Amino acid sequence: MMRVLPALALALAVLALAWAGPADGAARCGARHGRAHGCRVAKKRTPVTPVAVRLLPGSQASVEVPALPLPGGQTIIGTGVTEAVPLSGSLGGSVVGAVKLGNDIPVSLTKANIVPGAVDILHDPSCAGATTLRIDPASVVTIDPAHATKALLGFKSATATATAYVKLRLAFDSRMSLACDAPLTPTGYADTPFAVKVSGKVGPKGLLGLALTSAPTPVTIGVCLTPGTPTKPCTDAPAGYPVKIALQLQVTISLNTKA
Repeated sequence: MMRVLPALALALAVLALAWAGPADGAARCGARHGRAHGCRVAKKRTPVTPVAVRLLPGSQASVEVPALPLPGGQTIIGTGVTEAVPLSGSLGGSVVGAVKLGNDIPVSLTKANIVPGAVDILHDPSCAGATTLRIDPASVVTIDPAHATKALLGFKSATATATAYVKLRLAFDSRMSLACDAPLTPTGYADTPFAVKVSGKVGPKGLLGLALTSAPTPVTIGVCLTPGTPTKPCTDAPAGYPVKIALQLQVTISLNTKA
């Protein structure tokens, strides 16, 4: 803990310096000119500092896909697996108000551009593990504007926490027949709202190397099964796949920097 606090304190000191400005406009005006000279007193503005969060290599989502039943006692081919999906990209937001060393810092996150890796999710064991479902590169994760995503950098506790409300815009490449050598066909995308809580301890690297994790969180993701363009919405109602997603993130947080 004693090694952690200096790293966090240094990061907060840099932020405090970035906010430091000239003396109060009213004091300067009164001392030099006075109101009799028609000096205009500048209004104080609440400081707003941009914050950028960048995902580092090693960030991933562990996706647990349970065995999904079909009529007749069978299951969807390849289900009953857990796959690791690499994540890259960034989030952006701001801190509103002055920062004081020793106090917690609330952060509002308003944008995100997180790209899941184009990995295979389902395989056909009867076809020597041939891929039946793969994440399309057009998939992206963004902030859900319907909810406020908040984070907190805790000084005394040396922790970072966040409740993120995001939109999973997922497109897949899917095998459309039972033939083992059938090609994967791109589909349209489906949007899925997802809320997840992440937390982590601030280590010796401070905000430059922060590990954040989440518990496995259940969500029913929309999967388009209709051939289409991955950058356009699914032309039919998507199927719902109940999964659990656990996040293991490595991030760097830059204060006074736009994402």
